[in-house]
Amino acid sequence: MEPGEDNKNMTQEFSRRLLLAGAGAAIGTGLRPAGAQAAALKPLYDAARAAGETQLVVYLPAAASYRPFFDGFMREFPGITVQATDMFGAALFARLEAEQASGKPQADMVISGDIDFPTLSSRNWLRAYAPAGTDRLPPQYVGADGKWIIWALTVIGPTVNTTTLPDPGVQSWADLTKPGFRGKIAMTSPTTLTASPMALIEAMDARVIDQAWLDAFAALQPAVLNSSSAVMQAVATGQYAMTPFGSLIVVENARRQGAPVRFIYLKDGHPVVPTSSGVLASAPHPKAAELFASWLLGETSQKISAELGQIGTPPGSPTPAGYPPGTKLYMLTGDAMQTAAKAWFAGPAKTLAR
Repeated sequence: MEPGEDNKNMTQEFSRRLLLAGAGAAIGTGLRPAGAQAAALKPLYDAARAAGETQLVVYLPAAASYRPFFDGFMREFPGITVQATDMFGAALFARLEAEQASGKPQADMVISGDIDFPTLSSRNWLRAYAPAGTDRLPPQYVGADGKWIIWALTVIGPTVNTTTLPDPGVQSWADLTKPGFRGKIAMTSPTTLTASPMALIEAMDARVIDQAWLDAFAALQPAVLNSSSAVMQAVATGQYAMTPFGSLIVVENARRQGAPVRFIYLKDGHPVVPTSSGVLASAPHPKAAELFASWLLGETSQKISAELGQIGTPPGSPTPAGYPPGTKLYMLTGDAMQTAAKAWFAGPAKTLAR
C-alpha cells in the first residue's frame, strides 16, 4: 500500500476478515490430479509458443526466495524464461506508473501481498483473468472482478535462535510479553507496512492481542531493524534471540542454509500474509503470464509452497513439515487490510514507536 493512498473508490473491492482453521486440509475435493492439470495447461503453453512469447517478466518482493517456483516452471515449460525483479511497495507503484506513462510496459505479472491488489485494480492496471483451477478455490481467495487470486499463505510467528534461546517457553501470544525477553527481541518498524506490523494488525483484528498486550510488549524495548531480512539475519547470527514476527518461508530458507533458527507454532494461532498474483493489462507476454498464473494453482507449485514453508490455497494442498493440524490462522485481505492498517498507523503503532 502506498502511504496516503486514497481508498474511497474501493467500495466494490475485495473485503474479507477471516479466521481459518486447519488451512491446507481438503475442502471439497483434493488437488487437481497432475494429469488433469497438465491437460489444462497444455493449451495455454501452446498459445504462448504460438505467439512467440519466450519470456515472462514478474515484479515481486524477495525474488530470490521464489526462485524454486520459477525454476520449476521453466523445467515444465522449456522455451519460456522467467525474469523476476525485486519490486514492491512504493517502488512497485512508481515503476508501473512510469511504464504506463511511457507506453513501453515491461512487466507481465505482479506477485505481492494481497493488500496491494485493490490499488492495482483501482488504477486499471490489472485485467480480469481466471487461471485454470480458479473454479476450485474457496471464494475468499478470488479478488474483486476476478482480477487476481490468492494462491499461497505465509505464516508469521515467533522465531528463535536455538543456540542463544534453546528453550524459549513460548506457547501463546501472552508468553511473548515475558519480562525476560527485554532487550532480546527484534522486529521491523511498526510504522512501515512490513511483516511485523501486518502480523500485529491481524492479531489485533482477531482479538488475540489488545492494547494491554501492546503496552507490555513495548516495555520489552524491541529493537527495530530496517527490513525483514535484517531481522532474520540478526536472529540467525544471535545478535537477538528472537523475533515474534518471523515469516515461515524466510525462516525455513535460513534453516536449510544452516542457521540455528526455529519457528514456533502458537496454540492461539497465527497471522498470515496472503500472497496474490495478477496479470497486468499491459502485459507484453500475456499468454505466458496466463500460463504461469494457472501453474501456480497446480500440484507442482503447491508442493514447492509446502517445501518452502507456505500453505497453498487450492483445496487439499499440502502443508509445511511440522505444521500442526487445525492451527488457527488470522487473515485480512485487500481493502480490509488497508483500512485496518490506516487505523493501526493512526493509533496503536504509536505505542511501539515511542
